[in-house]
Amino acid sequence: MTHSITIAAAFAMIGSLMVVARLVRRHKLNTAILASSTPQQQFHSVRDQLQASFLRSAAAHGKPRGLRWLAPDWLPEITFAHGTAEGQSFILALAPIVAKFEPIAGEGMEGIEYATAPREAIAVFHYRQGIWGTAGQTIFNLSPDEYLQQQQGTWTKLTPLHPKP
Repeated sequence: MTHSITIAAAFAMIGSLMVVARLVRRHKLNTAILASSTPQQQFHSVRDQLQASFLRSAAAHGKPRGLRWLAPDWLPEITFAHGTAEGQSFILALAPIVAKFEPIAGEGMEGIEYATAPREAIAVFHYRQGIWGTAGQTIFNLSPDEYLQQQQGTWTKLTPLHPKP
């Protein structure tokens, strides 16, 4: 009986080691793929997660006041720009969206037609130290090109890359 338990434990340990080895290999492969790709390619590979993170962050800001963020419509074009801010060099991804809101009960925005009107905006993403992220920054009433022109000297538009299907 003890002998069969020892054998079963040995097989369980071998199986666990095989799973761990497979996970380590997969992690190394993913890391190598990311290391060999450009920031733009990396953005497109994690775009869905970034969009979800943007919505959570933008909603947490509490702006516009009295309105709750709904899932925006994401337009396919992304504008990338390189620049320096706060003493650090990084890349921005400017994603055009159609922002949508609903009034929060008791906040005074119910019945105001403009409150629920879809609004064109830009969702801002940043690439710092090899990682894409977002703080939920939203720029209303400007296209990505208009924003870059307004920020002339701060950001340089990067040549667009087309993601692989």
